[in-house]
Amino acid sequence: MLDFSRPASLSAMQTSPLLAEHLHRLGEEKPLTSTNPADAFLQAYSDRDWPRVATLFAADSVWTMPGGGRLGGDVHGPAALTARARYIAEQGVRTEFLHRLEGKYGVAFILHNTAEKSGRLLDEHLVTVVTVKDGLIIRIDSYLSDVATKDSFFD
Repeated sequence: MLDFSRPASLSAMQTSPLLAEHLHRLGEEKPLTSTNPADAFLQAYSDRDWPRVATLFAADSVWTMPGGGRLGGDVHGPAALTARARYIAEQGVRTEFLHRLEGKYGVAFILHNTAEKSGRLLDEHLVTVVTVKDGLIIRIDSYLSDVATKDSFFD
C-alpha cells in the first residue's frame, strides 16, 4: 500500500510512484511521466505540492463529490479544488492506488482510502475521474463506495 499521509520524495516531474507501481505490476517498461495533467495531479497530491496542484486546473474547473457536509457537492475554480485536495490530505487519509484507466478525454483512478480520526474510521473505495482539455484539468468527478461514512468522517 502506498502511504499518502507523508509526502513522496519524487519531484512532480518524475514518474508518479503510483503509476510506476501499477506499470511494474503489469510488467510494462514504457515510462509514464507527469505530462498528463491527471497524472501530474496525483503526483502533486502525493508530494503535498499545493502550488503545483493549483497550476493544473483550468479557471472554470469543477470537482464533484457525492453526499453532504464539508466534502459534498461541487467546488469551482483552482483555489477551491486545491483546498479540497489539501483538506483531504490533512485528515490523514492513506490512499492505495489500485488501477489507472485511460479514456479519450482523461484518466480514471481506482483508489482505496483509509484513515482513523477521533475514533472515526474511513474505509472506502473510489473512482476519481479526471477530465482534461487543452492541457488542463477541467473536471474531477469522485464516485464513492460509502458516501455516508465519508460524510461522517470528514465532518
